[in-house]
Amino acid sequence: MEAGRALAIAPAYPDVHRTLSKTLRALANAEPGSGRRDELRREAIEEAKTALELLSADAGGALALADAWSVLGGLALDQKDANAALQDFAKSLERAPAFVPAVIGTGVALSMKGDPKAGLQRFEQALSLDPGNAEARDNADLTRRELTGDPEALANLHGVNGSRLLGERRYAEALVEFREAARLQPRAARAYLGIGSALAAQGLRDEAIASYQHAVELEPSDPTAQMNLGIVYLSEPRDPAKVIEHFRAYLRLVPDGPQRAQMEETIRQMEESLRRSGKP
Repeated sequence: MEAGRALAIAPAYPDVHRTLSKTLRALANAEPGSGRRDELRREAIEEAKTALELLSADAGGALALADAWSVLGGLALDQKDANAALQDFAKSLERAPAFVPAVIGTGVALSMKGDPKAGLQRFEQALSLDPGNAEARDNADLTRRELTGDPEALANLHGVNGSRLLGERRYAEALVEFREAARLQPRAARAYLGIGSALAAQGLRDEAIASYQHAVELEPSDPTAQMNLGIVYLSEPRDPAKVIEHFRAYLRLVPDGPQRAQMEETIRQMEESLRRSGKP
């Protein structure tokens, strides 16, 4: 074994221990006999821990530390210990938050614990970091198939992804996610709120207004759509009467909202604008 020979030459070299740990893990997973498989896994764990001890003294080894913790997380998964795996992957991600193997491993551990929705979020995150990652794609596809019997859960997941993409200003991608959520749950106002926000962010004012209005029709007591409509009508070209209408509707639904003072001032300005223009 090349790693073993390298270790004999440089026993304090952490990369060799990491490589040996990965090799031992692969051999363990291919071993048909349980006794030998367990022995190889124990050796793999020891090599990963040795790498961690050596790396902890190196302030510049964040990525290598992330990899070593991720190897331990993978070994815990092999032993069906999802809790230990999550702890190891969390330590990996502390060192390198965008370390894709640890993101994927976290998704597998969450799915193993019976939370496929959270697992799929991790697989989607991994794909956003590395779009060509086959492991993340395969895990995501498998989990989606498992969730197809639960359209509400899948719609919620698309909504979460849409909100994340919206926060990252990836508006076109967010719109795709929100529209898929609306397809799965056509009576859910929140999907149309997301669609409206993605459209408004792209300057598609009329389409955004239509989506927010549909959200109001589905859930008249939801104040968010009223507020968003007021904000859109406040943008150019302004429509003071519509701003007043929707901000007042919001304040009726949320009389003690934190935006009250600001909205009341905006309403006053819009009323003054209507008076100056001679409109009722």
